[in-house]
Amino acid sequence: MIMLLSGGIDSTVMLYHALDLGNKDILGLFIDYGQRNFTGEHHAVHNICKKLHVTYHHIQVPTAFSYSNSSCLAHGNELYPGTVEELLPEGKFNAFVPNRNMLLISIASGVAMAYGHSEVWCGFIKLRNADVFFDQSPLFIDGISKILSPQGITVKAPLNSLYKEDVIKLGVTYGVDFNDTWTCYSNEERSCRVCSACIARDKSFKVARGEL
Repeated sequence: MIMLLSGGIDSTVMLYHALDLGNKDILGLFIDYGQRNFTGEHHAVHNICKKLHVTYHHIQVPTAFSYSNSSCLAHGNELYPGTVEELLPEGKFNAFVPNRNMLLISIASGVAMAYGHSEVWCGFIKLRNADVFFDQSPLFIDGISKILSPQGITVKAPLNSLYKEDVIKLGVTYGVDFNDTWTCYSNEERSCRVCSACIARDKSFKVARGEL
């Protein structure tokens, strides 16, 4: 299988999940699409794959979204602190990269066909703000899978029924060291703890521990 890896909680737990199911023929893909947090993500993917003895390829398409001003991109708008719910009414939430997942899956499916794989796995999870990130929805996954099926490719998101706190709980059962993962949207040496991704991460851990 081809597995899209970002170094975050979701794709990392998905990788552990695949290994727990006995999958051995796994090729990870880390794609540089010009994301602001490239260094943190790449470092996390490299270390996690090394720890788990999983091969990964680093594919570079850094100018693919040069037209977008998403704050997730290195050249994008300012990255504002706060939650998605706080920033949306103020017009300051701009972390969505249009058509990103379509492009990443298309690249992954091309790699799958080249290497004789039939499945592409994505670390999409269940979201409470699914309307913002619609390209992680079951409808999106089903649609792109239908497009690729004539070429013998199936797109799967095995964690799509789980909220992030549930993904964390699952990861705990696999012994995931979450310190290995990177969530922050910034490109600093340490997580900023104030961007929407960091806030959501911290809240999810608190919910998983029963503190909220």
